[in-house]
Amino acid sequence: MLAKFSHLRCGLSFIALLSSNSCIVNDITLNSQEPRFARAPKNNAAPAGEQSARLSPPPAAVREAMPFPIVRNKYVDTWIRYFQNRGKRTMAIWVKRGRSIKPVIEEILREEGLPPELYFLAVVESDLRLTARSRARAVGPWQFMSGTARMYGLAVNDWVDERCDPVKSTHAASAYLRDLRGQFDDWYLALAAYNTGPSAVRSAIRRSGSRNFWTLAKRRYLSRETRNHVPKILAAIILSRRLPGPKAPSTSFPSATVRLTRPIYLDEIARKIGVSTDKLRLWNPELVRELTPPVTKLKEGHYSLRLPSSKVEKFFKVEKYLTRLRVRDVKLHRVRPGDTIYGLARKYGVSWRRILGLNPRIDPRRLKLGSKLVVPVIDVTTAS
Repeated sequence: MLAKFSHLRCGLSFIALLSSNSCIVNDITLNSQEPRFARAPKNNAAPAGEQSARLSPPPAAVREAMPFPIVRNKYVDTWIRYFQNRGKRTMAIWVKRGRSIKPVIEEILREEGLPPELYFLAVVESDLRLTARSRARAVGPWQFMSGTARMYGLAVNDWVDERCDPVKSTHAASAYLRDLRGQFDDWYLALAAYNTGPSAVRSAIRRSGSRNFWTLAKRRYLSRETRNHVPKILAAIILSRRLPGPKAPSTSFPSATVRLTRPIYLDEIARKIGVSTDKLRLWNPELVRELTPPVTKLKEGHYSLRLPSSKVEKFFKVEKYLTRLRVRDVKLHRVRPGDTIYGLARKYGVSWRRILGLNPRIDPRRLKLGSKLVVPVIDVTTAS
């Protein structure tokens, strides 16, 4: 999604590397899609002890000393074999999408004092789709639920969903992972908690009497998805180390920003600076609507629009010619023949209860023709 292979030769060599060095794996079972968790190894003890969660960054000394262990066992081999065969296409997609976003995420992880291998947590969670949305309503490359995202400083509202921003969400994920690592004193348990929630892992530890991830997995104290989560990440890390790195890092994801103090339509910006609207949205995946948010909705007092450095000067030249907009949180709807509260709710995509809440004096069974109803939707008009 983010970038294309620069050469066909790169893709062919990638497939060849996956097919080589195949592993000998015993007692593995495959379903129609992915491998199941097999039997657990006997030894791979995790460190014991539990600490309270940290909501603030740790001291510099701690930030520099958080290595990530790479374990090779039959569970990991199961996933290695899967990615070398049936899951080969998935790995190719990960490499393709990661060419532009991997350097960004790994640099932030290092800045946060975390092992860069945690990049593969985002890979496994979302397939590196910045706007990925799960059935459980987790969103973005790091698959944050809205409550956890807000807890770690990400804005989730009618205008922006910063769970989709790879820079902001990676900083938030770093803080969350650091807290989980502090709680469980073990990276594998922290990754399991990231997938299923800290309470589920604490419950598994309490019921099993063990703080060893592999023991919890073997005895099925964790769900199948969580049992597969850690070995899947480890397999991706191991296979990635066999791949040749790109000769030069991709620059398709820009780092320059311009400050906007008023809402502007994205298609108008794109047209004026000479790029496609799709590309502009790709550079700013946190935007929910087709225009940038009004500053009244942002705690920073401005919106930082991400652009390539080569387009920044062009933007400042055309900014004063961009249409000025007036944005309101509600729209006035004039009642027409056939209108009903339920029909208006479907039309505007809002709850009929919200419409009634904003119009307490109306009789929902007898709407008066020509009267105006307040509907809780974003209304955008051109400023005079």
